[in-house]
Amino acid sequence: MRTRASTPPRGITCWAGALLTVLVGVVALNPVVGSRLRQASYDLLQIWRTLLSVPRPPDGVVIVDLEPQYRRRFPMTNLVERVHLAQVLHHLKAGGAKAVVLDALLSDEDPSVDPGLAQLLAAHGHVVLGSHAVVESGRALRSIETANPLLLAAAATNGFMEFRRDSDGAIRELEPVLGRLQLRVTNRGIVTTVVTNLPTLSWVAAVRERPDLTRVEARRSRWWLTYYGGARRLPHTNGTDAAAAAAAGFFRNQIVVVGQRHGINDPGECPTGFDTFRSPYGAAARRYDGVEVHATALLNLLHGQWLREVAPWLQLLGTVLAGVGLGWGLSQCRPWRALALAAGLGTAAAAAAGVLAWIGRWWFPWLVLVGVQIPVALAWAVFRHSTRAYLENRLLVRSLSLYLSPQQVARIVRQPTLLQRGGRQQLVSILASDIAGFSRISERMDAEDLMALLNRYYEGAIDCVHATEGTVVKLIGDAIFALWNAPQEQEDHRARACRAALLLRERLGTFNAQPGTLPMRTRVGLHTGTACVGNVGSADRFEYTAVGEAVNLAFRLESLNKQLGTDILATRDALKGIHLQVVSRCLGHFRLKGFDHVVEVHELIQLAGRGASPAWAEPFAAGLHHFQRHEFDLAERAFRQTLSLRPEDGPARFYLETLTALRLVPLPPEWAGEIEIHEK
Repeated sequence: MRTRASTPPRGITCWAGALLTVLVGVVALNPVVGSRLRQASYDLLQIWRTLLSVPRPPDGVVIVDLEPQYRRRFPMTNLVERVHLAQVLHHLKAGGAKAVVLDALLSDEDPSVDPGLAQLLAAHGHVVLGSHAVVESGRALRSIETANPLLLAAAATNGFMEFRRDSDGAIRELEPVLGRLQLRVTNRGIVTTVVTNLPTLSWVAAVRERPDLTRVEARRSRWWLTYYGGARRLPHTNGTDAAAAAAAGFFRNQIVVVGQRHGINDPGECPTGFDTFRSPYGAAARRYDGVEVHATALLNLLHGQWLREVAPWLQLLGTVLAGVGLGWGLSQCRPWRALALAAGLGTAAAAAAGVLAWIGRWWFPWLVLVGVQIPVALAWAVFRHSTRAYLENRLLVRSLSLYLSPQQVARIVRQPTLLQRGGRQQLVSILASDIAGFSRISERMDAEDLMALLNRYYEGAIDCVHATEGTVVKLIGDAIFALWNAPQEQEDHRARACRAALLLRERLGTFNAQPGTLPMRTRVGLHTGTACVGNVGSADRFEYTAVGEAVNLAFRLESLNKQLGTDILATRDALKGIHLQVVSRCLGHFRLKGFDHVVEVHELIQLAGRGASPAWAEPFAAGLHHFQRHEFDLAERAFRQTLSLRPEDGPARFYLETLTALRLVPLPPEWAGEIEIHEK
C-alpha cells in the first residue's frame, strides 16, 4: 500500500492559526467589544490579591458616617442636617484631624445654622466641600451645583463627587478630573460649546497633601483603583461617636472623609441607593458606598498605590506578537501537548499579570490573552490536527480500498501502527498470479485498448481477493501479489487463499466469455510461509509489502505452471490442515531455481463438495508413485492412461517427457523422484 500526505502544507495552516489568533485578540482588545474582558481582568487581580493576603489599608484616611436620621431628604439633592454636621466638625477639629473631605452637597441655605457652620469651616482651614456635576450621555455637562456661597467661601476648596461608573455599576477607574466635559454657553444669543475639566473630590484633597501629584498627573496614562478588600474595610466611626473617637485620638493627623455610608435613598431615582456601587469582588459581595470609594481613591493617591494601564500601543503590539506565537506554536503540537502547553502558558500569563500589577503597579486586560487568544489558538491546533488526521484517515481508507476488502479497511483504519515504517515476521499465505501469454496479447492491441482490458481484468481479479478478505500488496504489470493473515491475523488464511485462487479461475472463465475479449489464462502460485511484513519507504511515501524466501517461492510456483501446463499450484505448506476443504493432487517434488530444498507441489482442482474426484486423478497418482520408485515403465503406462481420460492433462505430458530424458542418464540410488527446474 502506498500513501502520500495530501493535506494542506503545514506552513499555511500554521500561519492561518496565527492570523486567526491575532484577529480575535485585536477585536477582544477593543474597549467597547471587550469591555467585559477588561472588567474581569481587573476584578480577578483584586480578588487574587485578597485571596493571597488580605491587604491592610494604609494609615492616613478614616471615615465618619453621618447617620440617616440626621439627613433630610429632598428630591435630587444630598443635604445633611447642618447642626449635626457642625457638631462633627467641632469634634474633628478638637481631635486633631489634618483635613476634612465632605462627601455631601450643602447647596441650599439654612440661615439659622450656616453662619456658625461657616465659622467652623474657616476655623478648621482644611475642609474640602463636595460639588455635584450633572453629566448626560456623550459627556455633555448639563449643570453644576456647589455649596451655598457662604459655606463655599469659608471652606478651603471644593471638588466634584462624581465617578466614572462602568456598565455593571462598579467603580474601577481613578479619575483625577472629570475630563473633556462639554458645556454649552449662551452669550448674547450665541451658543458656544466649551470643553472643561472638573477636579474630583479625592484629587483636590490629595493634592493639598501632595502637591507633587500635579506633575505626575500631567504625564499619566489611565489610572485604576486599588481596593483594600471588600466593603467596610476602611477605618470608620459614626457621627454620634465622634466625640469619643476624638478623645481616643482616632482622628489625629488623619484626613477624615465625612459622608453617608448607607447610600442616598431617593425613591424617585433608585430604590437601592444611587450612591452605592457594585463591588469588583463579585455581584454577591457587599456594595461600596460612595464615601468608601472616595476614601479608597484618596488613599491610592496619597500612597501612590493606584494601578497604571499599559499604553494602548503596547497592548496592541503584545496582542499581535502573542497571537503570532500562540497561533503558530500550538499548531505545531499535537492536541494533548498543545493542551498542556496552553494550560502552562495561561497559568504563567495570569501569574505574570498578578506580579506586574502588585509589584510594578501596571495592569493590562490579560484575559484577552488567557481567555481568548490561548483558547482560540488551542482550538485551531486541535481543529488542524483533527482535520489533518481526518484527511490522512480518508487517504488511508482510499489507499487501502485498492488492496483490501471494505470489511478489512474498516478494521485496519483503527490501527495507527499501520502508518509506521518497519516490519515483523509473520506466517502468511501468499498468492502470486500472472496472465499466460500476455506479451502476445499486448502485441495484438494498442495501448489504450490494452489498458482498458487490464482494468477490466483487475476489477474482477482484485474482487476475488477482497471477497476472501485478502490484501492486494502489489500489481506488477499483469501480475498480482496478494497476502492473507496480514496485516490482520486470520486463522483460516490457507483456506481463504485457496478459495481466492479457485474463484479467480472461475471469474476468468466468465471474463473470457464476454464478446470482444481475447481469451486469457491466469497462472497462480500459492504458498504459506514466514515472511517479513510491514512498511518500506520514506516518511511520506511507503509501501506495505512482504519480503522473504516464502514470497519468492510463491512466484516460482506461478512460473512452474507454464512447464506443467497447470493453472493453480500450491505447496504442501499452503494446503496444510485444509485437505478436507479442497480437492487437489500431488504433482511430485521439485527443486526450483534459487532454492536448495525440495518442494512438494500440488495442483488445486476444486473446492470440496463441488462433485466427485475426477477419474483421471487416480491413474496419475499411481503413475507418480511408480515414477518416484524408478518404475518408469509402470509410470509411463499410468500417465498414458491419464491422458486417455484427460487428453489436455499437462502434468501427465510433463512426466512422459521427463521419463524419456531420465532413461538416457544414470540416476543415483538415493534419487527419490525430485525434479530440478532450471528456469525461473
